[in-house]
Amino acid sequence: MSTPSLQSSLIRIWSKELPDKKPFIAGAGFIITSEHALTCAHVINSALGRKEDDRRCPGTDERISLDFLGSDAPRAEARVLRWFPVCEDFESDELEDIAVLEFIGPLPAEVYPVSLVVPDNNDSIKIKMCGFPYCFSGGTYVEGIVQGAIKGGKIEVHPTKENRTVDPGFSGTAAWDMEQHVVCGMIVSRQIRTGGIHNVYMIPAEKLIKVLSDMNKHIFSNGHALIIGVQTYLSPLGDLPCTLEDAKGLAGILKDEGRCAYPEEQVLLLKDSEADRNGILAALDTLAKVTDTDSTVVIYFSGHGGKKDGGYYFCPYGFNPADLQETAISGPKFKKKIAAIPAKKKLILLDCCHAGGIGSGVKGEGFTKAAVPPEAIELFQQGKGCVFIASSAEDEFSYIGKHYSVFTGALIEAFSGKGVSRKDGYVRATDLVRYTKERVPRLTEDKQHPQHPDLDFEEADNFVLAYYAGGEKEAKEVSFVLQVDVSEENGMTDQKEAQEVENIRCHFIAARHLEAYQALSDLCRNNEKFNEFSAAADDILSRYNEIEQDIIFGRLTLAEAKIQKEQIKISYQTLMKNIICRLESKKQNNLSKSSR
Repeated sequence: MSTPSLQSSLIRIWSKELPDKKPFIAGAGFIITSEHALTCAHVINSALGRKEDDRRCPGTDERISLDFLGSDAPRAEARVLRWFPVCEDFESDELEDIAVLEFIGPLPAEVYPVSLVVPDNNDSIKIKMCGFPYCFSGGTYVEGIVQGAIKGGKIEVHPTKENRTVDPGFSGTAAWDMEQHVVCGMIVSRQIRTGGIHNVYMIPAEKLIKVLSDMNKHIFSNGHALIIGVQTYLSPLGDLPCTLEDAKGLAGILKDEGRCAYPEEQVLLLKDSEADRNGILAALDTLAKVTDTDSTVVIYFSGHGGKKDGGYYFCPYGFNPADLQETAISGPKFKKKIAAIPAKKKLILLDCCHAGGIGSGVKGEGFTKAAVPPEAIELFQQGKGCVFIASSAEDEFSYIGKHYSVFTGALIEAFSGKGVSRKDGYVRATDLVRYTKERVPRLTEDKQHPQHPDLDFEEADNFVLAYYAGGEKEAKEVSFVLQVDVSEENGMTDQKEAQEVENIRCHFIAARHLEAYQALSDLCRNNEKFNEFSAAADDILSRYNEIEQDIIFGRLTLAEAKIQKEQIKISYQTLMKNIICRLESKKQNNLSKSSR
């Protein structure tokens, strides 16, 4: 992370946009976690057009407009998470005039939280304040000296330079300790004494920390999921392997506080008998009732799908091909239920037909088992803010891996932070699209290709789905190795292994170093013959990604990065020599065996 600074943490809080009044800056605030900011309650009241001493807590539907001093990103929105209104008694020692904001959506890459620290002594600390008064809407700085506490627990601050004072527009800003480079308080008010001298007051860090004491736990509070797994079929379709494990695995990572951090009560898992037609439709109806436009919704179905008379159907538990209307869910019905969910961020995942007899008909019923066809994919896609991914093309199998199906295993890896476009703690919809599109064909020897409609990666389709590490930025490893055997014989042949190695070399020669290192890591992890090299391969990939991040955040110059990348190349070349020697040795052993 870059060195903390006052500029990179400050926000400007804007008034509501009204037809007859131009928006104005109501005050300041500062970022204290990747999800939260602090400001004054009276600033929020002013932004909402209320009296500054209004004690009513703003509703969760009230939106606070803000932007960031350290970023050119468009204005963002937040809601009030905690509320401590202005107290009539200035000398009161209770928590007052504090508001905790929760951001709606991720922060821009250029901004980040600052640390709140209680100083050893509140006397004579030199601080800096940045506010946004009427004449300086872009920000202006004032320095001051902390004098000490007054009755009621506030801290008095005196500006150090003549003609430099704290005007309206400074409320809510951070008191920046210029020596320690931390925040020691929040500017809350001022008083004008005789002669025009201003006294400035701040709420000390000690009180602010009390407000935040139980907020260290990161919860992706707007996340909702419906996870459906059907393994047992009473009809001639036949049972499916792996389906329930897939559903449990995906639901588990979404609820994991150290991963996606969805509230447990907002992740509904329907398995087998729970996932009949009525159960699924009722669950979709419930999602429509408990979500709003700011919610993020993930819907996952793992089971059989099929076609009849040009229409596509999902096959719940209890499916009967002779009674589709009462036991199946048609594509249009499924779409209608999804459309009724008000969330503007929806991800639909279909892992249908795990190698389950694509193209084989159910005799006498005109019903054909099938993966999701192109016309159904287009049907389910509903425009901006709704992303759809199917596990395979219509004429392909959905392969089963060692622990999960290949598609769902790749989804779990992606939700764990593998392949994220930005290491900011969040996994986005397009991260899943890109990762599954690359990972699944690679694992299945190009025999399975996830399908999705065209997406506009730069606009509404690239929405945040979840945390990937419980609010942290460093991704965690998954507890399984995704493996699959798609060859006609058990295991991969020497020729296929050699081809993988050759593909890695081609990536490297073409200067596609990230692809080479990722493929090398996958080879070592997914092939028992090379498992002993997996730690070294993972280290190469990790070091390369760290250098790329250091370049982005300015922690390394390009010249420094080039030197470090050359060292990684040496490690890569050494490891490749060992792998090629292993291949040659195995080839010689096989030749010896065949000659006996």
